[in-house]
Amino acid sequence: SNTAVTIFSRQGQEKLQGQVQSRRDPTLKSYKTDLDRLTCECGSPATTGLPCPHLMAHARVIGTNLHRIVNAKDTVAGWQAQYPEDLRFEVPSSAAV
Repeated sequence: SNTAVTIFSRQGQEKLQGQVQSRRDPTLKSYKTDLDRLTCECGSPATTGLPCPHLMAHARVIGTNLHRIVNAKDTVAGWQAQYPEDLRFEVPSSAAV
């Protein structure tokens, strides 16, 4: 992986707080993430309503399914429910997420 994730947890708590930084370029800023609140210092989740790459990296490292951090309306099933008519679009594989 090209991402280093440091997980902060207190005894008996889930590993929901972390710090994410690029391994490819360690000079890049690292970002504090919180999977419980779905927040990241980068500000993208607050702006877009979607998880940023930092939250996705954090979730992946602790083994959390990415569907847990994506709003149901933003999933394939959610889009299909919102647009029930014959709307066709290509769905990327999970490897492309």
